[in-house]
Amino acid sequence: PGDGQLFCYTDLIKEFDKTQPFYGLQAYGIEKNTTPLDSIEKMAAKYIEAIRSVQPAGPYRILGFSMGGILAYEIVRYLKQANEKIELLMLIDTITPHFFSLHDENYIFINFVREFAGLNGIDNNSVLTIVQDAEALSEEQRLNLFWQCIQKANILSKEADLEYLCRVYQVYQKNILAIKNYKPKPYDGDCIFLRAAHNIEAHENDDPVWELWAKAFEANEKTQNLISEIANNKMLGWDKYCNKIYAHDVPGNHFTMLRPPHVKVLAEKIKNYLNP
Repeated sequence: PGDGQLFCYTDLIKEFDKTQPFYGLQAYGIEKNTTPLDSIEKMAAKYIEAIRSVQPAGPYRILGFSMGGILAYEIVRYLKQANEKIELLMLIDTITPHFFSLHDENYIFINFVREFAGLNGIDNNSVLTIVQDAEALSEEQRLNLFWQCIQKANILSKEADLEYLCRVYQVYQKNILAIKNYKPKPYDGDCIFLRAAHNIEAHENDDPVWELWAKAFEANEKTQNLISEIANNKMLGWDKYCNKIYAHDVPGNHFTMLRPPHVKVLAEKIKNYLNP
């Protein structure tokens, strides 16, 4: 996801047999003494180094959720150009970089809160003040308030602190910038696309955090047009780049598709491609 952490995959991994190996790629910059990368191409190159340290040659099966799908796409495109065999490219509810064109500083922070809260099940009432007052608060004030919400939710390890949250947010900022500047090139291969059945227009019905985000931009006509465009694009833009794309709906929205009970359906669809 955009914040570069791996916690969102916890429930998904539990649905697989322990004999099925998975390797996660956490963003540079989250750990102390590491620096966030500022382009999708640089990230893909670094992640390929990590992948090859475990498996020097293909066949490869690469999966990514949300922003991770953009990275998965670029990683696979690069590996295929290097004549590596690609068994699977799977994107989970990933929109193309085109849809990131309207992100300003205020939007980035509100969306960071929305995604972090949504993926970790933080109640929307606890972030309401932060979202409503974000424009009037400094970055330090915003992060301090959000850290208090996270502490109350008790969702992170005891080792995590405000400094950790600041690093995660810095990674998120760099990631959004990297996505805005990324121009995908065509991929001459197949892609499996798993999309949340409750699309962007339906979020407000079962995701209160989404409603807070939407209200912050309800007066922005360009944003509303963009939301409508995303909602009406079954492939979320990837059909422009992939040779063949096979789409499947998964119950839930962008966040709940990764949590019980919907995560079981997501896992089954992945298993169908891992073990055809």
